[in-house]
This record gives sequence, C-alpha cells and structure tokens, in this order.
Amino acid sequence: MAFDKRPGAAALYRVEGDRATRVVDGLTISNGPAFDESAGRLYLADTGIGAVDVFDFDPGGGKIDNRRRQLEFAAAGLWPDGMTVDDEGMLWVALGRAGAVHRYRPDASLDRVVEIPTSNPTSVAFGGADGGDLYITSSWFDLEPKQRADQPLAGAIFHCRPGVTGRPSPRYGLET
Repeated sequence: MAFDKRPGAAALYRVEGDRATRVVDGLTISNGPAFDESAGRLYLADTGIGAVDVFDFDPGGGKIDNRRRQLEFAAAGLWPDGMTVDDEGMLWVALGRAGAVHRYRPDASLDRVVEIPTSNPTSVAFGGADGGDLYITSSWFDLEPKQRADQPLAGAIFHCRPGVTGRPSPRYGLET
C-alpha cells in the first residue's frame, strides 16, 4: 500500500526467491490474502474500499485469474482486514469497526460471528496442536484517545475455540 493510502496505488505481489512479481494492480490497501487450495480459490481484501474479491487459483503454478467481488462492506463502514480459510472451506474475515470476525460460506452468506471486546480486529489465524485454536489480533492505532480509554483491550490478541479447525499460516523466510 502507499503510505498515503492513495486509492489504486497498492498491489499484490508474489515473491519467489529473490524476485517479486506484481499480480494484482489497482488496490488501495491490500490485505488478507487467504488461500483455499482445495477449492482453487484466493481471497483478497482491499481494506481501503471495504471489499473482498475472490480469484481462481492454481496452487501448483501460483496463477490467479477470474477476479470477482465476493463481499462488500463499504456501505456498512467496515474494514475487511486479515483473513484465513478453515478446513471446511469457510472464509474468516477480521472486520475493523465491527468488533468481530465473520465466517462466510463460499456462496458469500454469513455463517457465524465471533465478537471481541474492541472495535478493530486486524487478523485471524488458526493454530494449536489440533488446529482448533483461533487467534484474533486487534489494533488501537485507529482509535481516538477516548475510544482507547473505553477499549482497554484494544491491541490485544484474543483466543477462542470455534469448533472447527484450520491450518496455521505458512511461515515465509528469505534465504540469505
């Protein structure tokens, strides 16, 4: 993303070794992404415009295409941020200003809501020995001083066991 959050100035890049390739242009604040390899889908949030798009994704070659809008949050004033996909193929989206993480079916219908005691969840990931722990990060950055005082847990990491499992986010490391 551009430091000034200029509309259309961000992009999504694929990193292979020491090379970065731009794969999606025209974003404002690129977030997510979340992969559903078994269904051949890549979900990508553009927080700046309040939307989540889905692409067809080839896990073997890394190619993405057929971009289409999956979820719209702008009218509700919400920010889709970090995301993950669980082992049932459902998309979990951290929604800034909502104080919650939402779980969506592949047809974009809402399946479940996990509320947290602060307004800005920022990301979500599965972990734990059985993959059944859901971790939710949050932010206090976009809160005014009064909101920070009213939300003492803003910036904390939350944990729950939602009754489904997911794979932990993959680690990435550059070789030196």
